[in-house]
Amino acid sequence: MSVPDLSIGSPYAHLNAYEMGLRPYDPPVPLYKYMKREDAEKVIDSGLIRLGSIVRYRDLDSRGEIRDDAEGLQRAIMLDADIPIENPFNFSEWVTFEPGVIANPSTNQLFVANSISNSGVENCFVLCLTPRRDAKLMKEFDPGYDCALLIDDPVGFFIILARHLSGEGTTHSPFLGQCSYDGLPTFKENISSKERVMPRALMKRPDHKHHNEVRMVFPTTAKTTGHWDATIPELRSYARLISP
Repeated sequence: MSVPDLSIGSPYAHLNAYEMGLRPYDPPVPLYKYMKREDAEKVIDSGLIRLGSIVRYRDLDSRGEIRDDAEGLQRAIMLDADIPIENPFNFSEWVTFEPGVIANPSTNQLFVANSISNSGVENCFVLCLTPRRDAKLMKEFDPGYDCALLIDDPVGFFIILARHLSGEGTTHSPFLGQCSYDGLPTFKENISSKERVMPRALMKRPDHKHHNEVRMVFPTTAKTTGHWDATIPELRSYARLISP
């Protein structure tokens, strides 16, 4: 079961929240995507965008600013689903059934979860961005990067991209969010003070905190190891090419 987090102060939001005119997460503006010029020009000229798989970041040749051995793996054993959790630290008192049904004996409530393991998230494509316009950081990401896409309407860019990928069946329940670097598997709503699960795809290691990374995340139904190319001409009006 996937329930969008519509709370004010949420670090992320699903596509359907934005489609309903809600913005529980307002990303920084503008955002930058550092790239090689030839790839950036493809976005500007035709709307060709490349999404990387989340597992790719674990085994990159370089151990620098992009590689993350813990990518998509950080999570204590708890509900691996985007649903409210009233008392996540009492999870050990709950009972699990197969497949993926969680029962709370104290309330006689059942919850359907995606999984209850710590094996990590494998089936995601991601587009990684940052609000930092920083030529030094660009080269630390990749010495071959020589320009950036400037996106001054990140929510609009995300909606266009997510609609396209959802329409062709590539993704389900895509979301946009701010990466977390504190290692905590949940966050607390500002209004209700309820605990909610932080998606694994937004959990990053602390030494990458200076990236201030914002991610567009596109869950898929098949295990992903490479990348996904999509040509969406509508994206062209949301981005322009700059030199940091």
